[in-house]
Amino acid sequence: MWSLCINSIYGSVTSGNLWTFLKSEAQTVTIDLTEYLIPPVEELLGMLVWLAREV
Repeated sequence: MWSLCINSIYGSVTSGNLWTFLKSEAQTVTIDLTEYLIPPVEELLGMLVWLAREV
């Protein structure tokens, strides 16, 4: 058996057109209050790439 220390958890919530991102770290949840629309897809994909690189 092994254990893994996870420092941060990143997530997103979507209604299909609007996306919101958040981060959970220790006892704190940080929510990005900006709602990102799918059409400029570059900005949304940039956020998803950033999340993937944080892992």
